[in-house]
Amino acid sequence: MANKSGELLRGAKLIKKAIEKAREEAFSEPEPVASALLKKLQLPNGEAVSPSMKELLKVDALWLGIEFDDEEGDIESLTFEEAIEDFFGEDAPAAFGEAVELFDGDCVQIGGASESLRVLYVGEADESGEYAVITVTKEPQPWVELAPFDVWVGQELGLLPAGTPAGAVPPGYEAAAKELAEATGDGRTGFAPTAGEAREEEEEEDEEEEEDEEAPPSDA
Repeated sequence: MANKSGELLRGAKLIKKAIEKAREEAFSEPEPVASALLKKLQLPNGEAVSPSMKELLKVDALWLGIEFDDEEGDIESLTFEEAIEDFFGEDAPAAFGEAVELFDGDCVQIGGASESLRVLYVGEADESGEYAVITVTKEPQPWVELAPFDVWVGQELGLLPAGTPAGAVPPGYEAAAKELAEATGDGRTGFAPTAGEAREEEEEEDEEEEEDEEAPPSDA
C-alpha cells in the first residue's frame, strides 16, 4: 500500500492504517498496554519493541498474543525448535531441521489461533527497525516464510492482501522481505527446509558419546 507520493507504507504509518481498517472487528474490546509499561517493554535481545509494535500495543495487547511480565516488561521468548514442537508435536522439529539450525536465536510466539505457526524472530532488524515474522506450515510439506513484522500485521488485519504461500508478502514488498531475509537468515524469503535431527536430539547423542568415552573400562 502506497501513500500519496507513491512510497510504500512501512512501520507505524502502515500499522495505523491497518488498525483503522480493522478497528470494529479486531479491536472492538481493546486492552491497550499502559504507556508506562509500553516504555519498558523489551524484546529477548534487550532491545525496545519497534515503533510499529508500540503503535499496535498502545491500542490493544490481546490481538498480537504475546506474553510479557506486567512489571518488568520482559517479553516471553522461546527457541524456534521449542515453538515448532509446542505447535506441531514433539516429532515435528526433525522435519524442519535446516530451519532450526538457521534460526537459532530467540523467538516470540504471536498471532493467536491459526493453522500455521507464527513467531517473531529476534535476529537482525531491517532498516525500518522491523524484525521478521516467520510463518511455519507443515502441510502439504514443511515450509517457512519470512515477512517484516509491520507488513505481516497489515496483511493479518486486512489492509494488505494475503500472500501465497502463507506468510508471503504482498506485491510491492518483495524487496523489503528480501532485505530482511539477507540480514536475519541466508537470503531466502521462503523455502522448504531439509529434514534433520532436532538440536535437542543431537545434544543428547553428544552427551551419550561423552559418557561412553569417560566411562571406566569393564573388569569383565
